This record gives sequence, structure tokens and C-alpha cells, in this order.
Amino acid sequence: MTEDIVAIVGTFSTAIILGLGIPIIRSYNRRKELELTARPAPLTDDRIARIEQAVDAMALELERISEGQRFVTKLLAEQQSVAQPMQLPVGERLPDTRS
Repeated sequence: MTEDIVAIVGTFSTAIILGLGIPIIRSYNRRKELELTARPAPLTDDRIARIEQAVDAMALELERISEGQRFVTKLLAEQQSVAQPMQLPVGERLPDTRS
């Protein structure tokens, strides 16, 4: 009879340990996981701020480069319109200006 009681108590205690222990362990692991993923790295905000500053500086430099490109293109277009070479029909010669 004592063996039956030991078996029953052992079975119930195992069931209680497994029934309560597994959910407790799972909730503990889930909470630790959330803490690790929710907490940002300490330097993340500083790094993002530096990246934003670098991108702003690059955008400014790119705008300066494009303005310079537009200016040079405008100068070249004006120079070509002013100094267009004289085009002669095929077979004609330039007048002799030597005297």
C-alpha cells in the first residue's frame, strides 16, 4: 500500500512540476527575449544622428556639384552659339584675304 501511495504522490508531483514549471520557464524566457530585443543598443541614437549629418553633408555637396555642372553647361552652350564656325557649301573656298 505504501508503494501505491508513493507512486501516486510521485505521479501527481511530477504532473504539478511539469504543469507549472514549463509555463513558468516559457514565460521567463519570453520576457528575457523581449527585454533583449526591446532595448536598443546604447550608441544607436548617436550613430543614427551622425549618419543623418553625413547624408545631409553629402546632399549639400551633391547640390553644389550639380550647380557647377549646370553653370559649365550653360557657359559651353553660350560659347558654341557665339563662336559657330562658318560653314561653306561643298566645293567653295574661303576668300583670299592676303594682300
